[in-house]
Amino acid sequence: MPDCDLNGIPDSCDFAAGGDQDGNGVLDACDNVPFWRGDCNSSGSLDLADAISSLYYLFGLANLVTCVDSCDVNDSGTMDIADTVYFLGGLFMAGPPPLAPYPDCGEDPTVDPLGCLNSSNSCP
Repeated sequence: MPDCDLNGIPDSCDFAAGGDQDGNGVLDACDNVPFWRGDCNSSGSLDLADAISSLYYLFGLANLVTCVDSCDVNDSGTMDIADTVYFLGGLFMAGPPPLAPYPDCGEDPTVDPLGCLNSSNSCP
């Protein structure tokens, strides 16, 4: 179940508890926050540590991710192993770069259940 604000409560329960006061269909805690796609660990740089953070999160080894949307490198609307493969292809094999917002910070141009707790360190 989606949990865009990473509070351990499914989004459907957050909605039922009045978590969308502005009525825009997105939990208030998950409203668009500027981020840099690919900067999965919010360090301000894109490097191997972002792929490692993504894998740690996916396999439940550590929760180093405060902006799941930044880890959705291919902007599929879900964070999965395909994002890590896509990211590593771009980093080491001249594959395509992360999708927007990249190379600059910005809001997610697509609607999906992913979100960010706060703006990444690399964004103002």
